[in-house]
Amino acid sequence: MAAYTEVTSQGWFSRIGESIKGVLVGLVLVLISLVLLFWNEGRAVKETKKLELGEAGTVSVAADKVDPANEGKLVHVTGDVKTTGTVADSAFGVQAAEVLRLVRTVEMYQWREKAESKTERKVGGSKKTTTTYTYHETWSEGLIDSSKFKDPAAPKNPAAMAYRSQTFQAPTASVGAFKLNAGQIGRAGTVEPLALADDAAARVSAKIGRTVKLQAGALATGTSLETPAIGDLRITFKVARPGPASIISQQVRDTFAPFATEYGSINLLRNGTVAAAAMYQSEHSKNTLMTWGLRLLCLVLMFVGVSLIFRPLVIVADVVPFFGDILGVGVGLLALAIALPLSLLTIAIAWLFYRPLLGVGLLVVAAAVVVAIKKLAAAKKKAATAPPATPA
Repeated sequence: MAAYTEVTSQGWFSRIGESIKGVLVGLVLVLISLVLLFWNEGRAVKETKKLELGEAGTVSVAADKVDPANEGKLVHVTGDVKTTGTVADSAFGVQAAEVLRLVRTVEMYQWREKAESKTERKVGGSKKTTTTYTYHETWSEGLIDSSKFKDPAAPKNPAAMAYRSQTFQAPTASVGAFKLNAGQIGRAGTVEPLALADDAAARVSAKIGRTVKLQAGALATGTSLETPAIGDLRITFKVARPGPASIISQQVRDTFAPFATEYGSINLLRNGTVAAAAMYQSEHSKNTLMTWGLRLLCLVLMFVGVSLIFRPLVIVADVVPFFGDILGVGVGLLALAIALPLSLLTIAIAWLFYRPLLGVGLLVVAAAVVVAIKKLAAAKKKAATAPPATPA
């Protein structure tokens, strides 16, 4: 169908007013980044201490026998996960024997809206934004609300999905003499597609009251998966098959429970035969990755926040777009010059609180960054104001 275009204009004074409101948003973003940075450092330290406590107190035990002497201890167990019986999806009449989970994925063929915008700034500070909305068909696991499409004449999706994706789990599973708890069953096993029987389509058709065909391993309503119609369903199934697993958790009689420490609980499961040391090393790596990821996120939040605080100056200068561009670059550099040392300072203060020795070192680094920025700015100012050299 044809694209739908929407053109909006915003005057200079309106843009200034909007940017002033953005100052408040910027202040909130800076505050959020400061709080999140401080919390993240504490979280990282607690996670490290928790894992170190776990490493020091973990006992590796055989899976074939429950030793009462290990009651309440943090144990490391490896072995093959076993389960019996069948896991069934009663709504579709699909079941699988000796699996840990049966995963049903339901997708509906729907319209999706895509928006592309182009902004033009004009002399005088006004701005014109042209947004083009296009519509294309796609499979989606979630319902797309077509009532929110910009084009009033855009095609409509069905108002609801009769069936949704769902996971069905085996009630029991074990490793040797130990029973897994529900959370462990939900993480164990290797997920793979479930090959459906030839009569699956007929059984599902009878269950849901619609004609269903088995095509390319999927159950589908409509004529063909190659030429679906809006509202058609595509249903696939996967199963988690049992296999070797490694567990670090608290032994409670013949099952497991999270092991509580003052820094948090330990309840690890890895598929495959993995040594306790390797499992802890993996958790340390995850902790490091999360710590640096949140640090980077906070730096970006702070940069955006500081940029919004100074945004009104850019909009004022944008009365002539060329001047606005120049000041925009300067504000970006200023925002980075503020956000980086402020982030380091916050981390250092957090480290002083959570790990004092490292905190002092980081404070020195943050101070050095500030001094270097000031010296660079002073050098540039001196170079700009120095009189030109007289010819000999």
